[in-house]
Amino acid sequence: ATHLISPYTWWVEELPALRRTGVERWRQFPWWVPDPIAVGREPRTALRAEVAVVGALDPMYDLRVSAASHPLVTDVLEVSAYARSATRYGADEYFDLLAERDAVIVAFSSSERLRVPIAKYVEVPAVGALLIGARAHHLEQMGFVSGVNCLLFEDHDEFEQAVRRYLASPESFVEIAARGLELVAERHTTTTRLTALRDLLQI
Repeated sequence: ATHLISPYTWWVEELPALRRTGVERWRQFPWWVPDPIAVGREPRTALRAEVAVVGALDPMYDLRVSAASHPLVTDVLEVSAYARSATRYGADEYFDLLAERDAVIVAFSSSERLRVPIAKYVEVPAVGALLIGARAHHLEQMGFVSGVNCLLFEDHDEFEQAVRRYLASPESFVEIAARGLELVAERHTTTTRLTALRDLLQI
């Protein structure tokens, strides 16, 4: 293998088994969405004062579980491709359900090692919803900037502050949601990943 690609590369230097493969060969390759999900989608002109949590509620996802039980959260869509306790949907149905939400909290674990840039970080803005996300590795590298195209929080206290800001004035976040959609359409689609792969392999 000439290159090793993964959405999760920050721990390569920490794990001996991965380090032995050659740190210099690892490339970050973030999650993406099919082009039709984001490309050509019209940005939203209004957002409702509602906040959803999307994802499996496994105990290891402590930030997500905590957010889902918070009284400010108005909706929980327990969906996962892996967790047995969550509902599995086909891709079209999943994105349709996601598009019904105007603001979505994306969180995983409070553990520094598990600050994972999961697929939902690109899936939420891909449908035009506002991403309210826990800080994760590689997000800035992926183009996510808090207050510009998403809202990011560090811990439980910042989570509550971010949600309260949004619920108090959803109209103030319409442009931020629109810029999140624009970011995904430009940088996080199947086409952009295939282009990056061709460039990497020089083919």
